[in-house]
Amino acid sequence: MQRDWKWLALVMLMACSFGDFVANAQNVQPPQKNRLSQEIQTQNSIAKFSVSLSNADAKVGEEITLAIRATIAMGWHIGATTGADDSLGFPTQIEFTPIGLEPLEDHFTPSVEPRELSLEVGKQLFMQGDFTWTRKYRVTAMGSKYGGKGSVRFQACDNTKCLPPQTAKFELGDTQRSSTPADRPAATEPTTTATKRFSEKTVGDSIVLQLEPCKLKRTRPQLNVSSIVALLLVGRPTDSMVWKGTIPTGPDEGISIYLPKAATYSLENTGTDDTIVGNTATYVSIDQDGDGRLAEWEAAAVNRPIRIRDSMYRVQEISSDNRTMTIQQLDVPLKGSLVGFRCPEFELTTLDGSVISNRSILGKTTVLDIWAVTCHNCYEGFPKIRSSLEKHGPDKLRVILLTVDTDRQFYDSQAPRLFQTYGGGDWPQIMLPGGFNGALTFGDYGFGSVVVDDQGIVRAVGALSFNIEPLIDQVIRESADRR
Repeated sequence: MQRDWKWLALVMLMACSFGDFVANAQNVQPPQKNRLSQEIQTQNSIAKFSVSLSNADAKVGEEITLAIRATIAMGWHIGATTGADDSLGFPTQIEFTPIGLEPLEDHFTPSVEPRELSLEVGKQLFMQGDFTWTRKYRVTAMGSKYGGKGSVRFQACDNTKCLPPQTAKFELGDTQRSSTPADRPAATEPTTTATKRFSEKTVGDSIVLQLEPCKLKRTRPQLNVSSIVALLLVGRPTDSMVWKGTIPTGPDEGISIYLPKAATYSLENTGTDDTIVGNTATYVSIDQDGDGRLAEWEAAAVNRPIRIRDSMYRVQEISSDNRTMTIQQLDVPLKGSLVGFRCPEFELTTLDGSVISNRSILGKTTVLDIWAVTCHNCYEGFPKIRSSLEKHGPDKLRVILLTVDTDRQFYDSQAPRLFQTYGGGDWPQIMLPGGFNGALTFGDYGFGSVVVDDQGIVRAVGALSFNIEPLIDQVIRESADRR
């Protein structure tokens, strides 16, 4: 019997090895030119998508179905693609440009009916769990030369917050006929980090930091927990820091900067936007407060100028052997909110024409609240902020709404009923230029509030409505103690 178990174990080991060999062989095969299925890359595991065209090798005149399968992590949801004109929330937008195909249906149909979230100001239709959108097409191209390019733009929310919208792109089948030379725009020279560093005004010489191995954990800059159970069992997701350099600030002290564990490091962003959701550049961490720990707000993407305390720097190079990092100080305005340091520099115009800047907010505690009319967790938190305002009064506290909405007509159609129900309509409102990219002036965290004290020092970053009241109380109390 013991011999039989040994043979069984050997057979199982050989089977697993063969399975691994087949999988590895499949991984190294070149991609099929006419592949009709694809896993769509997203920036986190909250929403996963796969797309397919079936049946394969359909002939002219035959029907084919485009299917987009979605898997949404437990506790999260995304907007539906259809709904009434007065529905709230960010609708999921599916775009597909067919090649050699003609649509047989007007829209994508979900495999399950959207669920309805009832809010005080209306309803929001959303999708959760596993489901599939489908749409039928007819093949019009000879020789199975069909396919297309598309995208899924969505916003993920849970019960306490919404993440910035992101766009996941895909490409199926034969897409070589997607445009003719006459249709293509003239090529332009891309603006890269390398070209930017030559046009920026610099301070002093470049600084070459010697990197040494280290072991340190950083809380991931974006919450990516699929369930409360996982949060309780394993805690917040973390990234491992494996390289450390020291930025000199004096003869006997310096600021530590860390690189995460990664196969390669990139100074360029090839993603959909510059926010943490769409950015593919490497994120470094700087121990800004020198406490030996790395908070979420101490992470920064290296494709943009990074703030190190009260100066701005550009990461120019990370050596291929990970032994050195070269940085250059820049003569540019401060961007990014750091707890315990000056508010970033800004000057913005409100919707009623007033100008608000980092200088004009001095003298009282200020809540800079980044929100959108499609983020129900944002405006549902207005009563919490309003409660603090009523408690402390306008002489000690002000609130400024910074919306990432970019469509003024849509904003004006939605905002009044939100303000009527939740308050906030009498607070200064600013439409940030560039939407979420404009919000990067204040931090790389999406929705939430920056709390600035009466001296212009940032006291909280990315504060959410459910915990902002005690934060405001503490900031105002500490401001009074300093007088």
